[in-house]
Amino acid sequence: MWQGAVDRLDRVVADASRAYLQELRNCDVLMDPHAWTRELDRLSRGRPLDYGRPGLPLMYAIRYMPRRVISLLGALAEATSERVPRVLADIGSGTGATIVAMQLRYPTTRLELTGIDASAEMLAFARHTQSGLRHPAFFIEGTIESLIDDPQPIVSSEIVTFSAPFNRAFDQWAPLAEMFDDSAARLILAIEPESRASLLNAFERALRQHGWQTRRASSANLPAFMKAERALPALTRLWRQIGAPGAYQPQTWWEPPADEYLIAARSEGSANAGVSGTAGAYR
Repeated sequence: MWQGAVDRLDRVVADASRAYLQELRNCDVLMDPHAWTRELDRLSRGRPLDYGRPGLPLMYAIRYMPRRVISLLGALAEATSERVPRVLADIGSGTGATIVAMQLRYPTTRLELTGIDASAEMLAFARHTQSGLRHPAFFIEGTIESLIDDPQPIVSSEIVTFSAPFNRAFDQWAPLAEMFDDSAARLILAIEPESRASLLNAFERALRQHGWQTRRASSANLPAFMKAERALPALTRLWRQIGAPGAYQPQTWWEPPADEYLIAARSEGSANAGVSGTAGAYR
């Protein structure tokens, strides 16, 4: 079953990439995969990216998205109980990895999914991942700061995820935690690279002060079969067609980096499923 999930992931990212490429051509954007890759390399050096640059989401999706989706599948399995959280808001959704992970994890469930990101260009790619779905996700432009001022886009969500949206200078932890006091959220899941775990530490302290029960997990503890390298034929063909820029061909996993997960629940029973649930779901 896991190979089937990887195959679906491969098709989703490859199809979205082709559709996004066509959108760039229709807008007469200069096709320069090597320049896009050079910009993306700034991420590996810990420097900020121009997420609004047309074309960058394509390189991000090819290099990182399959691995991100798999890590998020593990995070969701670690965080969620047997009760399916049908209404989710994802802050920092980027190219839509968390949304795709939810759709892969619950393929027959009607879900209400909202992705929120500051970059209109990343959202343009994310919308292409929803092509042809009966119940596609809804994507809107916004930041953490805008949501603190107006939390309406997330107040009815059962689970709110944070997909590495924090910049290192973010310090509004108390207002962020307060935002959930009058919301429907029973579960919060925040994911950051291991190198930025200090951001999760600050968020965890703020949530605890508001009565949330928290725990931590890591992608390092995911089952071995999830981290085994598997073929991505559709995405690899596309990577070659656009000139195979850079040294990183599409991969399902690599180490490092590792992801850290912060899981916060309103009640003790809301976050009691372990990673073994992922293994049982896909093997």
